[in-house]
Amino acid sequence: MNHEELKKLQKIAIEQQKKLIHFKDERIRVLLEVYAEFLQDIHKELSYLYTRTSLGSPEDKWDWDEIRRGKDLEAILRQMEMSIDRMNGEATGIITNSIKTVGVVDYAFASYITAAHIQGYIVVPPVIPERAIKTLLEKDWGHGHFSDNLWGQTENFKEHLRTTLVNSMQRGESFRTTTVKLQKRIGQEAYKSERLVRSEIITASNEAKKEYMTDFDKRSKELDMDLLKAMKVLETLDNKTCEKCREIDGKEFSVEEAKSVPAIGHPRCRRTFVAVIRGFDNSNRQRAARSTSTGKTYRTDAKNYEEYAKEQGLDSATDYSKQYKKEKKQESE
Repeated sequence: MNHEELKKLQKIAIEQQKKLIHFKDERIRVLLEVYAEFLQDIHKELSYLYTRTSLGSPEDKWDWDEIRRGKDLEAILRQMEMSIDRMNGEATGIITNSIKTVGVVDYAFASYITAAHIQGYIVVPPVIPERAIKTLLEKDWGHGHFSDNLWGQTENFKEHLRTTLVNSMQRGESFRTTTVKLQKRIGQEAYKSERLVRSEIITASNEAKKEYMTDFDKRSKELDMDLLKAMKVLETLDNKTCEKCREIDGKEFSVEEAKSVPAIGHPRCRRTFVAVIRGFDNSNRQRAARSTSTGKTYRTDAKNYEEYAKEQGLDSATDYSKQYKKEKKQESE
């Protein structure tokens, strides 16, 4: 493969990664809309309750004595819990379909890239087997099945909302104060869910790539063609990458070793895996990086984060991290 062909392949890989980011953002947008709708529904119900029980009270405060004599509050609380269960189903469905889609696409894309490296020869077909999809959905990421990870705290969420609402009314706080507290609590839950969805989709993407490369290695050895030299971990070359991810950037792992390398290092991680084909010279392969001075993306010959940091005028990635933290502190002051 000549230099021009390699550049075209790199461009395709970058475009594919952009599509993954767009896909992930779209799924998150849908999820956040579910939370926004939930908040609107609660606001309507509370407005109705306030009108019936507390309208005209001093400083727009709740009239707890009037509220507790009726049954409207308990009906609202039950409606809230039913809405949370509905959100559970919708969000779980969104993530399940997202993981399946990402798994299929990235398994196939890993096949395409690998085939291009070895002049079009596909050792493993670019169709992810059902067992691989099942593995992605049932894999223990470290905190249990993804739906448990997302919704394992559902009962706590219900209880927290109930407690927040009732306590605010008992204290005689204003209608606005109550709604702001609920909005904050729901916002916190939405943020946690958003962070988890981002992590799950990137995890599914990387697990699918690793799955293909593992299948590829096994199949090529069965054909007496030891083609896969290693799997390489690539992190993002900018000042947001954490210290642990900087250390692993550019490192190569055998198929067996790669099994113990986490698909992501932490929530919102931007890690990816690429195949290192035996006998293929990728020494002139450039990577995307972000300039610390201009903030613009450029192409670099740096093979790992350490080289990138030095390219940016720093002695080491550690110094880069210190400078980034210093700049962020100055911005906040």
